[in-house]
Order: sequence, then structure tokens, then C-alpha cells
Amino acid sequence: MPLTHRSTDRASDLSGPPAPGEKGDGVEKDRLPRDDGERSRGPGVSRRTLTAGAVAIAAGAGGLVLWRSRTGTPATPPTGTGPAGGTGGTGAGEIMWPVRARISYLGDILVPVGSALCFGEDSGVVRAVDGRTGGPLWRFQEAGSRPATITTDLVAGDGRVIACLSRGDSAATIVALDAATGRPLWRHQVSAAVPTIHGRGGLLLYTGESSLSALNAADGSAAWTLPRPGTTFVEFAGPLAAVSHDHGQAMTVLRLSDGQPVWDRDFPGASGVFTRSLDQAVLVAASWPEATEISAHRVRDGRRLWSRRWRGYVTPAAVDRSVLVTTDLDRLRGLDPVTGATRWTLPRHTGGGPQTWIAGDLVVTSLIARRADGRFDLLGLDRRTGRVRWTLPLPRRFDAGVVGGGVLYATTDDDRNHVTAVDTVSGTELWTTTVQPGSRLTLAHGLLYAYSGYTDPGGDRIQALDIATGRVIER
Repeated sequence: MPLTHRSTDRASDLSGPPAPGEKGDGVEKDRLPRDDGERSRGPGVSRRTLTAGAVAIAAGAGGLVLWRSRTGTPATPPTGTGPAGGTGGTGAGEIMWPVRARISYLGDILVPVGSALCFGEDSGVVRAVDGRTGGPLWRFQEAGSRPATITTDLVAGDGRVIACLSRGDSAATIVALDAATGRPLWRHQVSAAVPTIHGRGGLLLYTGESSLSALNAADGSAAWTLPRPGTTFVEFAGPLAAVSHDHGQAMTVLRLSDGQPVWDRDFPGASGVFTRSLDQAVLVAASWPEATEISAHRVRDGRRLWSRRWRGYVTPAAVDRSVLVTTDLDRLRGLDPVTGATRWTLPRHTGGGPQTWIAGDLVVTSLIARRADGRFDLLGLDRRTGRVRWTLPLPRRFDAGVVGGGVLYATTDDDRNHVTAVDTVSGTELWTTTVQPGSRLTLAHGLLYAYSGYTDPGGDRIQALDIATGRVIER
């Protein structure tokens, strides 16, 4: 099966190109920098088990928002009305959760912008609600005789919300909306629906059928186009970007300023390529039916720093500057991202590729193998040694989740209709809440949001949860 990577877990910005000396610039050392600093730990709270009504919203703050406004949107609710449907609302004061919304399955994330949450619906409408109350702020719908479809995840930054809209024919429109009012700022016509948009350094990079192109985010004018068919992933590294293309069989590192290639690598016959930028190096995982190769390359010139190869399918499960966690169908390993050396191997069989997160100085993993009593172990591992710090038996495996303030919030694999919060320092279950099947999660504005796409049964609501208790906030 191919390796997949949807987006990075870092927010970037549109304020301009990185200055010399910022992280990501080339350095002379042939080593990856280390960052062994611990992340913040949240206080433990007493365990509660709650039952709530059905839930549905959009997720995506942590890694799916590709750049973030430095100033945010005004706290005062917008009231203006823009052309082509940018209609303002109120949104302050009264609690309005849950919010009725049929989230677009092609643009299925909730995007925090200042104090607001923006999302796209399957009808082609882009909406914003107050992130604390759920009150309506504005909605935008492109004028036309046929409803449009949102073809990408929304992205936002520097007071703009970007979407790509298509009416089912070959043409599509990238539109920038004022994040405070929903008023259209500019439009750019493209020849085909755009599957992904990425923002960095005042540019918007978007993928097409045969090329990667960039627009100037301020006005939507064309900046450059690089012929690269089958572009799938874009990963930023300071003033450069690493791009996998040719449907996972090649990658290019290019300059953001003009789109010119700096170096290329080919992976003939590969079924997928995963790229991840770590300061001055790019990690690359390429998979073939019989083997997987993970390597690190210096960003500025492509020099290979190290390479590892395994039989069968091995995938990066979690990565930061101090550990690269890989998994196959049976084992979890921790690699040194600087040298590629194996630091530790979990002695237990995982039962498959477990969901894994990095939380502070721990690696938290949800084993797929069932215990003798029918439960499933959630493990907290020292990320440097792999030693098991704590074990939490749970009735359900974790499916997907987000980490914040020393707490892991995760849905379970039984149709994702439960959310459980676990203190990652102590391994204590804090609370469990029943939610709508198919739910995904995001953290923003001091709340936990759960959502499911409109194709999921009952996927028509946005609901907010209190992160300390799991209580569903309702009007």
C-alpha cells in the first residue's frame, strides 16, 4: 500500500520569505540538529465518563491549517455584506452550539482564523462561526446557476480564507475571502479543479494535473509554474519546498522565490513517497511492494546523510526533531533522525500499524493486538529509550487524535463514536464522551471540536466539548 501524507503539523505564514539564518536555511554541517526540549504538560484532572448527543464538525488546526495569521481577525463580530454572497452575522454572546453544517467531504476541515472557525459545506458555501459561541459570522456562496463544489481543504492566513470552487466542468476558481467579513478579495481561474493548496512566504502553491504553480497571496496574480505531473505532497523547509510528484516516484526541492529546482531524486517503481522537513534536512520514505527505504537528505544540495532499508512495508508513524517512530505490521521502532540509527524496538507485538503520537518526552501508541481480557493497551514510551512509562488498558483502540496541553484526545475505532481524553504524563484516563459516528477532532480556542463529513450518518452538526470535563456545550 502507498505511503500517504496529508499535511504538516506546523503552521506557517504569508508575511514574506524567511530571513537568512531562520530555521530551514542551509548549513555546512552534515548532521540534523537536535531538539530534545520537552513540550508543555497539562495538569491532570479527575476521571469522568460522560454521554453526549451526536457530534459533527470539522477538524484540522494542528497540521491541516497550512499557514496562520499573525494578527488574527478582529474580536468584534463582522456585519458587512460582500458581493456574491459574503453575508455578515452577529456571533457574539449567546451560545449557539451545536451548529448545523454539512461539511464538504473534499474540504473537510475546520479552520481557526483569529477568533473564528471557518469551514466549507457540500453545497459550496464557505461559512464562519464564532469559535467560542458557535454564533454565525458570515457565509459566502459563489453566484451562478449551478452550485459549486469545494475541491480542497480551506487554508487561511493574514486575514484571508482561501478555497477552490468547481462547478463540475474542467474549470475552477481559487477565491480569497476576507476572514472578517467573507467578502471576496480576488479570484484566479484555473483549468481544472485543484486538489491541494499550500501557503508559505506570501505565496499560494497549488497542484494541477501536470504542474505545480504559485500565486501571490496578496492579489492572486500568477508567480510561477513548474512542470511536475502528479504532484501529491508539498513540505516546506525555510525558503525551499520539497515536492513529491510523478505519483510518488520522484521528488524535487525547489526555491519558493521563483519555483526553480535545486535538486531532484527519482524512486522508480515506488508506490508512494512521504517527505518531512526537519530544519536543514528532508526525510524521505519511499515504498515498493517488497521493501521500504527511509533516508535523510541535506536541504540545500540534496546530499544523502543516511539511508535505511527494510523488507516489506514500513511507514513513519510519528516524527519530530528528536525521534522518528516507524511501524510495520508487527513492530514499533524509534530511530535517531540525525543518524538513522535504531534507538529502540518495542518488544511487544503491535498487531499492525498502531496509531502513534509524540507528546512531550513520550511516544504514545495504541496497540492493535487485543489483550487476553479483550481490552487494548495504550502505551506511553520514553521517546529516547523506548522504555514503557505507563500502560492504560482500554475497551477500544484509538483511531485518530490530537495532543494539546499534555493531554491526548482521541476517537476510537468503533465507528469513531467515542472520544477519550488521556493525561499523557501519568497515563490516566480523564473522561470519555459518546459522539457521532465518523467523528474527527481539532483543538482551538480552548475547546475540542468533533465532526464528521456529510457522507457519514447524521453528519450535519458542529459540536464543541469542554476539554477539562468532556461536557458537550449546548445552547
